[in-house]
Amino acid sequence: MRKEADDVGPKAELDHWKKRMAKFNSLLDQIKGTECKAVVGVLHAAKSKLLKVCLILEVPARSSCF
Repeated sequence: MRKEADDVGPKAELDHWKKRMAKFNSLLDQIKGTECKAVVGVLHAAKSKLLKVCLILEVPARSSCF
């Protein structure tokens, strides 16, 4: 949970959420990138149990509207 002073205004709130969105978009770009696809390919070839976790992360990233 985020803690902030009582005197923080709407500009600070907007700046906070802009930073959060920038971090989120950066993560989405990494998940959609070729390096991530290569890792998923290796996990698939190795029949790794971690592949299920990667696919759970990948599906929402591909269907996001950002």
